Amino acid sequence: MSEAADKLSKHTQIGKSARKHDQGDVDHPYSLGTVVDEVFVVNEDYDPYKSVVQKIEKADGSMIYRICYFVVTGKGTVGFGQYSPMLNGHDLCELMKLVIEKHWLGLETLSAKTSN
Repeated sequence: MSEAADKLSKHTQIGKSARKHDQGDVDHPYSLGTVVDEVFVVNEDYDPYKSVVQKIEKADGSMIYRICYFVVTGKGTVGFGQYSPMLNGHDLCELMKLVIEKHWLGLETLSAKTSN
């Protein structure tokens, strides 16, 4: 594992505020809630990056999910990727069902394991 991949693997947002800004308004970020859990994979095919699904608890107690990525910047720090869709749990499940129905990953169900 490269130094950059190791740095990405160790980086976590759990317990931190999940911040967002509206398109065209980068000067006024706001909190979506708190990251309560995350799952990730680190890819080293090209420049290392970390693909993450974050479980975020909103102020009203409901959960949303953010699919995002992190990279190691030119300064050697871990930086948040520029774009990240926000999904509620229902929409995330619906998308995963569609991926499975199309056999994109060779899975029959969400509980199936791959052997890569």
